[in-house]
Amino acid sequence: MSGICVDFKTGKILYDILLFKQDSIYGKHSINTYATPTPCIEEEFVYLNFGSTGTVCISTNDGKVVWKRDDLKCEHAQGPGASPIIYKNMLILHFEGTDQQFIVALNKKTGETIWRTDRPAECYAPLLPIGKKDYITPIIINVGGKDLLISNGSAVCIAYDV
Repeated sequence: MSGICVDFKTGKILYDILLFKQDSIYGKHSINTYATPTPCIEEEFVYLNFGSTGTVCISTNDGKVVWKRDDLKCEHAQGPGASPIIYKNMLILHFEGTDQQFIVALNKKTGETIWRTDRPAECYAPLLPIGKKDYITPIIINVGGKDLLISNGSAVCIAYDV
């Protein structure tokens, strides 16, 4: 898996960085890609998520890898699709596969786990494995002065205290 940076004005490729090298490739749906999740970008950094293959933070100033994680796993079955979001000091990722379903918040500067929460097992237990798979991009809303992470899944819609 690679990350490519293209100059907006000229179309010139500035960086073409090999981020993850895989020994094997997991399956995906024919209309999905291995790079479906949308990257997050902010001043000086871009965050790319390739699902179970890995997540990486790259400096937009020099194209160097700041941190990367390849230990967050789920069985995607049809490929990854959940896009990460940035919230304050966190990069929030959803892993909702056929085998397990969880949300994790990483420190966006270091990649270290700040918190992780599993989806409620009782909501997913009655589903066939493929029915547990979902592609999630959450949102943050403010309700009564409190920020909440609104997260839809294949079996739930939950508001989490971020």
